[in-house]
Order: sequence, then C-alpha cells, then structure tokens
Amino acid sequence: MPIETELLAVVHSPDALIDIVFVHGLNGDATDTWRLADANSWPTWIKQELPRANAWSLQYRLSAFQWQGGAMPLLTRATNVLAMLDVELSADRPIVFICHSYGGLLVKQMLRSAEDIAHEYRRLTKRVAGIVFFGTPNSGSSVATFVDSLASLLKTGPAVEELRRSSPALQNLSYWFRNNAEKWKLRVYFETLPTHGAIIVDESSADLGGCPGFC
Repeated sequence: MPIETELLAVVHSPDALIDIVFVHGLNGDATDTWRLADANSWPTWIKQELPRANAWSLQYRLSAFQWQGGAMPLLTRATNVLAMLDVELSADRPIVFICHSYGGLLVKQMLRSAEDIAHEYRRLTKRVAGIVFFGTPNSGSSVATFVDSLASLLKTGPAVEELRRSSPALQNLSYWFRNNAEKWKLRVYFETLPTHGAIIVDESSADLGGCPGFC
C-alpha cells in the first residue's frame, strides 16, 4: 500500500529563499507527471533559473480506476495535506504551487479550508505567493463538464464519483477563489491537444474570469 501523503524532495538549495511544490492530478504521480527523472526537465530548469529555490513534489493516492481506490473526499484531503506541509515546510519562506488538473482543485480547497475552518494552517497559507495551473477547471460552470469528461474517458471509480457528487461545492469553490485571487500571482495554462481523443480543460474552462494577476 503506497504512502497516502508524502512530500518528495526534488531540488535542494542550502540558502533557499522560496519553496516550490508540484501537485499532480487524477491518476498522476509525484515523479512521472512532471517527468522529474528526465535529464532536461523541472529540476534542471529550476537549478538554472532559480538557484536559491527548494522544489518538492506532493505524492498522494488518487486514481480514477475502481480497483485502485484513492477516493478521500477533497475537503478531508486538503486538511490532510495542510497538516503535512505545515510540518515539512516549517521555514518562513514564500510558497509557489505548480498544479495539474485535480491538483489545482486541491490547492484551492487547501487555501479555503485554512481561511474558513482549519485556522491553525493560516500561517502556512499566508506564505503562498503564487500558483500555476495546468489544465485545471477554474471556471465554476466548467466543473460538471470536467467531471463528465473524466467519467466518459475513464472507468468511473470512487474519485470520479466523489467529484461528481461534489460538483456544486466545487463550483462554489471556483467562485470563492475568483473573489480572493488578488492575494496571489497566478498563471494558467490550458489544453490545446486532445487526451484520449478529447480536450478536457480548454481555454474557457481554465479561465479565471478576469482575476487580478491572471495570465
């Protein structure tokens, strides 16, 4: 049984000024999603462009396939990850999240949970300086379409069903984030090529709705 939540070191700088955290999505992996083992990938780029940065990759179990499980509700998972990061990233440095797909939803829920219910983690989330979204359904109205696309492409498992049941809450989360987005520097990237014959998160789905700092 794989470890449920773990932070893997990607790049270490002895005099780091910032922590970068990669967050994979559904059916993702802390190493493979970001091709961290490749000779020319994120570790190389970070060392070249940001020599005083630490980089980490969040490992957690989340699968769309019925037999693999991994259906911890988003709200519970967000609190679980906050607790782990609060211990692992104890130094008082700015944090930047780089997220893929569901990973972006997870980070947004972490920020909201710290603000609304898990106040003990506000000291952690106050350090979040920026977020990069790759293929995350940021438009509230796009969440249901995102979930339906996943269900049609993959054998529906607990994680997809949890997303389907939570679609109204996820839409609300998207609206909350849009109304609070001025707190962070944001970058958003969407799909232009199909995956398994379909584009799941296109430009309109990824759009943050004119948020300050959106690019």
